Amino acid sequence: MNFKEIEEYIQKKRQSSKAPSISICVFDSEKVLYANAFGFRNLELGLSATPYTIYGVGSITKSVTALCVLQLYEKGLLDLNDTVSQHLKSFGFDDSLVTIKHLLTHTSGMPSLGVAERIIAQRIAGEKSGVTNFDEFIGLLKRVNRVFRPGERFLYSNEGYMLLGKIVETVSGERYEDYVLKRVIKPLALVRTGFTLNGYEDVMTPYLIKTLPERSVFPNHSLLLPAGGLVSCVVELAQYARNFIVENESLLLTKQLLEEATRPHVKTNLPTLLEEEWYGYGWQVAKSFLGQTLVSHSGNIAVCSAYLGFLKDAKIGVALASNSATAPLAQIALYTLSLLLEKDPKKELSFVFLDELLDSFCGVYESFSGSTLVVRRSGYSLYAEITTQFGTERTALLPGKDFYSYYIPSYSGNIPVEFFTEKGEMRVLVERNLFKKISNP
Repeated sequence: MNFKEIEEYIQKKRQSSKAPSISICVFDSEKVLYANAFGFRNLELGLSATPYTIYGVGSITKSVTALCVLQLYEKGLLDLNDTVSQHLKSFGFDDSLVTIKHLLTHTSGMPSLGVAERIIAQRIAGEKSGVTNFDEFIGLLKRVNRVFRPGERFLYSNEGYMLLGKIVETVSGERYEDYVLKRVIKPLALVRTGFTLNGYEDVMTPYLIKTLPERSVFPNHSLLLPAGGLVSCVVELAQYARNFIVENESLLLTKQLLEEATRPHVKTNLPTLLEEEWYGYGWQVAKSFLGQTLVSHSGNIAVCSAYLGFLKDAKIGVALASNSATAPLAQIALYTLSLLLEKDPKKELSFVFLDELLDSFCGVYESFSGSTLVVRRSGYSLYAEITTQFGTERTALLPGKDFYSYYIPSYSGNIPVEFFTEKGEMRVLVERNLFKKISNP
């Protein structure tokens, strides 16, 4: 297929999100179909990104951790219904109730403690981490009150995958990163994947996006490795994901257990661009994406981000990465997959339609009386700046009954705002006042 439309979409999204770079790899069960990169892995030196640029991939690591647990299960060294305390004697959070399966599916009943987020923020700020080792982490867990009974509710938990990493260490007798190297990275002949940026060429520089991208540091920490510490390039992420859609037996695990990892186990409450998503073991599962089952996971560690997803039936997938947290990689992935399925993203994906519609609303408008209205967007929210002879007022436009209707809240009641086109020109009616668009943003 012609990838020009995908390239144009990526460039548009990269510029609007201020992402320094985005790398992409499209693949099927046998080979790379397309690989490219846009922008710079290092802005200061003007170094271009490539499909082999190494990024932090964040929570995509969870699928690797789940895979390691399933390998140990396959060997008979643990059972998914084992309680966590059977393998971690110091574990004190509902010892007799929480199982390995609960941790895999984020259903332990344990609320998010924000440990990973706190460590990342402190590393970026150059501060010492509040929780420095696993013993301190366990001590924190012991002070937590359970919110729900295990198995009762999905609560996404980085802490749960930190515990799974320690279980891998305890059961295997190896450090977590050493086990992953021997049992996942080396069998797949991955040479640009690991848990450190040191020793590689073509490595991204991380950026914190504020008004402009600000050079930052990579927030690595030993506690974060099982939940989000992996680094890789999009070509090798594709190579890893191919094991889940290959026709023959995988090098990593039996097809039966790979299927179990990518099967929907519990409905999630995570933000999603799709109608609903479920969670498997380290993977999110959308049971109906354009008639296909989409298996995916994203990752975000404040200064870089990644996405990896594949369609189980069509056996195609996409890997994306960026040296910022703002790049809308999931949107790019779904756009790409829809084109691979020969579907029109503008008709099939609601966020594409909404993006174009909101962009068309933005601009400078003028009324017959000379008042001006400037409409801007931030994400999927609209903001207005209205200037009359009495001064300037800035306000949010709150959604109304449909995509074209909004309102301005006021003490005297909601002021209706309606966008419409007339003779091919965008106009907006603010209560009784008609504004005509005179320029784009």
